[in-house]
Amino acid sequence: DTLFANMYDVFETLPEAVQTRLRGLKAVHNLMSGSGSDAKVTLTDAQRLKVPDAIHPVVRRHPETGRDALYVNPGFTRRIEGMDAAESYALLQELYDHASQERFTYRHKWRSGDLTLFDGRASMHTATGGYTSIERRTLWRAFIGGRYAA
Repeated sequence: DTLFANMYDVFETLPEAVQTRLRGLKAVHNLMSGSGSDAKVTLTDAQRLKVPDAIHPVVRRHPETGRDALYVNPGFTRRIEGMDAAESYALLQELYDHASQERFTYRHKWRSGDLTLFDGRASMHTATGGYTSIERRTLWRAFIGGRYAA
C-alpha cells in the first residue's frame, strides 16, 4: 500500500500561531536523510559526498493554486535550519504526527495495472511495506511539467 497525505490540509489545519512560525523557517533536505533511507538508496562514500543538502522553505506556495502547503517529510527532511537538534526534532515530529492523521491521508491498495497521479508540490507519500524483496515491482515516475513551488 501507499499512503498519500494532502499537505494543503495539513498546513491549513495547524493553529494560526504555528502557521505563522512555520512560514519563516527553512528545512534542510537530503536524499540520505530520514528513517530507513539507507535501505532505499545504496551509495558509496564518494557518491554520498556528491549528494548535497537542499534548503527549502517549510511552507511553500503552490504556483498554480496559490495555496500554501507544508513541505517537510520524514524521508528526506534532515533538520530545521537555525534550530538545535532537539528543538528541530521535536518540531518535525509534531508536524509528522499531525500530517499522518487519517483525515489527511488516502491509502492506495495496489492491484496490477494501477496508476496513481499526485502533485508532489502539495502531497507527501510513503510505502507501507507488505511485500517481499523477491516480489517483482515496477515503478515509473514521470514529471508532467509545471513550476516548482516557491
